[in-house]
Amino acid sequence: HVNGELVYFLNSDDSFYNHNTIAEVVDLYIRHDRPAVIYGDVMDYSDVIGKKGGRTGREIRLEHVKKGKGIGHQAMFMQAEVLKKHKFNEQYRITADFEQQVKSKIPAAVVTAEHIERTPHISHIAVKGIDSELLVIELDARGVAVSAKSACKNENDTESEIMETLYGRGYGAVRFSFGRTTTKHDIERAVDAFSAVIKKYTP
Repeated sequence: HVNGELVYFLNSDDSFYNHNTIAEVVDLYIRHDRPAVIYGDVMDYSDVIGKKGGRTGREIRLEHVKKGKGIGHQAMFMQAEVLKKHKFNEQYRITADFEQQVKSKIPAAVVTAEHIERTPHISHIAVKGIDSELLVIELDARGVAVSAKSACKNENDTESEIMETLYGRGYGAVRFSFGRTTTKHDIERAVDAFSAVIKKYTP
């Protein structure tokens, strides 16, 4: 439950850059008339070399977002109202992060079985107006491996019968699988690639 105006997700292996970070963010938030999102830079830290590895943040403008560029959640504060609209599913740790970002960037995306219990490491995302196999090919070209059908149906040229039962004709969908080795960077890269493909082929 959210009581304040701003929300931030701090993972167990993350930390703020310094003790003034929150105060500086609140000051920016007030001075800039309470924007929906405030973002900054992400710095990588290595226990091996014992120092910050470099700046990974980048300037994000509206045209970048339209092309599918994302913002790392470690660098982003957002209004509580935004999160209430694009809800975060607390049941699933990795998939919830992925699905929340997908829904925020691709309003047309539908998460299959979003509000019922399901396999926690899999996200099945459907989008109207695009072919499932095209999604597989385009995402593969961007370094993201996904599946459109079960192995026994993989040779079929038609869309899944289950897909048509769930959503009707005209929907394409792919399945993203996550594991213990999945990183935050993997999630952000998958979201960026998926968003870019959708924006390329849908109005």
